[in-house]
Amino acid sequence: MSEYIKARRKKKEVIKKAFWELYKKYNFQNVMTVKEIIDEAKIHRTTFYFYYENTGEILDEIIS
Repeated sequence: MSEYIKARRKKKEVIKKAFWELYKKYNFQNVMTVKEIIDEAKIHRTTFYFYYENTGEILDEIIS
């Protein structure tokens, strides 16, 4: 597996972890903002949108 693919997977895991932490904080409701996720994950907004269109997509990916 290439280093590029590993880095992409790692970044997605960072985003999903931040989402999950906020999801638990909000009592398992998808009410957090992209700003909260990027602050929690310590990433740039464009990085978030490179991987996901919205917060709902993260939850869909976690579920599937």
